[in-house]
Amino acid sequence: MTIFGIAAASLPLEKRAPLTTIADATTEALIKIVHWVLLFAPIGIFALVAPIVTQFGWSLVRAMLWFILAVIIGVLAFIALVYLPSIALIARLAPARFLRAAFPSMLMGFSTTSSLATLPTMIDAADKDLQIPRPISASSCRSAPA
Repeated sequence: MTIFGIAAASLPLEKRAPLTTIADATTEALIKIVHWVLLFAPIGIFALVAPIVTQFGWSLVRAMLWFILAVIIGVLAFIALVYLPSIALIARLAPARFLRAAFPSMLMGFSTTSSLATLPTMIDAADKDLQIPRPISASSCRSAPA
């Protein structure tokens, strides 16, 4: 695939344009599939958790809720004490504007525990909310770890 990408990049623009169009359409289709999967994920998670709750009881659910609460508090503390000051000082971006743009991606990442699942929302927020040019936003999001 890498060799094909390098070869396509070396083609003249008029020959490369159809390949770029196909790649963009494929990307949009895959993003739509990810949205559908994430829409139905809660049903699957419920189906996985329900038998465990019936086997071990509600004490397990209470223990998981305490764990989830501790993680949420830790993430909020990190965002408030490290992330937002860094955004304000280094990127010179208003923290409120950044949070409005990044909230859907943060919510998606937290709920799926996968940065790969957040790629569509990260690219969309970078393009539309933060007005970062597409070549920059898409390339920085593609390098995110899964």
